Amino acid sequence: MGRTFTLTDRQEEELKVWQEKIKDIFGEYGHYDFTFTGYGMGTALVVKSHLTGTTLDLSHQEDW
Repeated sequence: MGRTFTLTDRQEEELKVWQEKIKDIFGEYGHYDFTFTGYGMGTALVVKSHLTGTTLDLSHQEDW
């Protein structure tokens, strides 16, 4: 069973900027984990880079 998800335009732009910074430093994008956590009113989204070990929070609670 496959699952798909969509990002808002804002999330997509923030993710691209972050990924480009990683590529500028390491010469590649690497692999990412997307973690979704449901909170009833909305869903949090955190992206983790395997290459850098850093995370990017794309949750934007004001949009819930």
